[in-house]
Amino acid sequence: MFGLDLATLRELARAVRDNIEGTAGLVDLQVEQQTHVPQLSVAVDREALYRYGASPKDVLEQIEAAVGRRTVGQIREGDRVFDLVVRLVEGARNDPDAVTRLPPHR
Repeated sequence: MFGLDLATLRELARAVRDNIEGTAGLVDLQVEQQTHVPQLSVAVDREALYRYGASPKDVLEQIEAAVGRRTVGQIREGDRVFDLVVRLVEGARNDPDAVTRLPPHR
């Protein structure tokens, strides 16, 4: 089975499992665990970007840094080296409106 509605897919998988559970010779019946992975779709207005001297790549890199994390340098303390990363605070990373308010990357 496949589809976009994860709740419906889980329900159907349980129903199939329940219907074949007692079948003779069937061993190790399991419903594969599925997790919801949030996604952010970005529509880029190329003409507006070019007016500001930016490219779609610039926007996508900035969003990647804000929502995920981006290594921008390293900090050295003696023999130890730590990555310096940038990202939005927890609440803003899960808020599409916060992402749209990011300032232009220069």
